[in-house]
Amino acid sequence: MLMKSLFLAFVVLSSALAGASELYSDSQTDFSQEQGANGWRYLYWDGVNKTQELEWQQETRKWALGDGGIWIGGMHPISTKAYIVREWTCPESGSVQIEGKGELFLDAAGVTLIIVRNYDMDHPLWTKELDANQSEQFSIQATVAKGDTLDFMIVGKDGVGIRNDSTAWLFAISPAK
Repeated sequence: MLMKSLFLAFVVLSSALAGASELYSDSQTDFSQEQGANGWRYLYWDGVNKTQELEWQQETRKWALGDGGIWIGGMHPISTKAYIVREWTCPESGSVQIEGKGELFLDAAGVTLIIVRNYDMDHPLWTKELDANQSEQFSIQATVAKGDTLDFMIVGKDGVGIRNDSTAWLFAISPAK
């Protein structure tokens, strides 16, 4: 029921954004089993400089590395002090609006959701710690250059993500209003 209500909220959010301006991307309709499709890559990042592509798992229809992963409606942190990242490459320069919602499932240890530009952790665009049964809506603007990346990251509370930390995270990117 939780995923169904999040999906319906996202459809309304996407429709509202599309009505106001052209929608660049959304996390559900642009999800793909191909790296780079629709401008998206699905990655592991060590927090310093090493990235690694996640592997597509056909049987579970998600991108995964160890116990971390990304699926059409959310993400799960890996059980190390590293990040699972959904990276979007900006197709043009300008200002973008990023709107969405994160919601942590029941009985979870906690996660931190982070949005940065070009892996710049010193200047996050948005960050939120979520505990069990907690959700957060967000709407932020950012200035981007063509080729910049917007990096949507999840890390487990205290850097560990091994206890029921599956997190619904839906977002849409459009030209700024």
